[in-house]
Amino acid sequence: MKLQGVPGAEPPPGDFGAQVTPGDSPSVEIPEPVLSALGSLSIRSAEELLSYADSFPTAIAASLGWSPQQVQQATQRLKATLHGFVPESLLGEFRPRPMSFGARPPEDPYPRG
Repeated sequence: MKLQGVPGAEPPPGDFGAQVTPGDSPSVEIPEPVLSALGSLSIRSAEELLSYADSFPTAIAASLGWSPQQVQQATQRLKATLHGFVPESLLGEFRPRPMSFGARPPEDPYPRG
């Protein structure tokens, strides 16, 4: 879903100020200051924003002048807003793959190369 800017005041930290515009091709409206900050990170769609916010909350926080915790809070609100509009796989709890160093057990579900 495409992100579209709307004129208005910048939302408070912890809220992207996103609203879904229904229709044949729904889009997500966010305030212009937020859209500009996300554009500097090449984020153009709601799906990209969800993925980027889960993976790199500090990058978005730096761009918006927020804390990473405020970005995580805004991401949870955005996920609630987008429920039913984007794939469910983007709305779940983000859990990075566990990292380990050294030998892997033989039954490792993530075999190398």
